[in-house]
Amino acid sequence: MLNFVSIRSLGDGFCRRESRILLGRLALEAGELDAAERHGGEACELARASQQALSVGRAERLLGRVAAARGLDAEAVSHFAESERIFRGSGAQVELGETLLARGEAG
Repeated sequence: MLNFVSIRSLGDGFCRRESRILLGRLALEAGELDAAERHGGEACELARASQQALSVGRAERLLGRVAAARGLDAEAVSHFAESERIFRGSGAQVELGETLLARGEAG
């Protein structure tokens, strides 16, 4: 049986992961690539540590967009491929569509 403290810690972990992804997206849109990459990397680490595949997929997508913005095509392809693999495997069709769109926009 979960108690309040364990439920709260689950929520805190989710908030930390997802807030990093959102901050990274905002930084990317502002052209702050170092900050975007830092937030994406932190989100990816947190998500992997807590075995949250969908969050890993979102973080990988963000890192792919950052790599593409830097002109690092091979790195971008690698991040997008990992994101796509995760979302295809989990059946997360909307997330998969977002990744395919980001990959297409990256060129």
